[in-house]
Amino acid sequence: MSYRRKTREVALQLLYALEVSNEPLDILLQTLLPKEIDLSYLKNILTGVTKYRLELDKIIAEHSKNWILDRISIIDKNILRMALFELLYNGTVPPEVAINEAIELSKKFSTKKSPGFINGILGEYYRKHSGKND
Repeated sequence: MSYRRKTREVALQLLYALEVSNEPLDILLQTLLPKEIDLSYLKNILTGVTKYRLELDKIIAEHSKNWILDRISIIDKNILRMALFELLYNGTVPPEVAINEAIELSKKFSTKKSPGFINGILGEYYRKHSGKND
């Protein structure tokens, strides 16, 4: 497994823990932080998702047909937030990689229907904003 994939997995776990617990991030980092990750990239994801959360949630809501944001699982929301952060603000990750990594995270951490749901939202967003219609 690549360092970045492992880092994304840890970022997802930390974002989930932040959302469902009252623990401060520094405590969660001490508890959940394995050694085999890219710490700089982890901080980039956590900081970016936290900073742009309202904007990312707005995009998710706009592209979630027949779904209210509050009804989307915490895991799926955080996978979408991370992928959208990478699409919007991280110029080092190709869009196809960000989308594929989100799908892989959903296969590992969410329900059987989640990969299709995640792909649908990210694919629609990408097509609308990249000018690609394939």
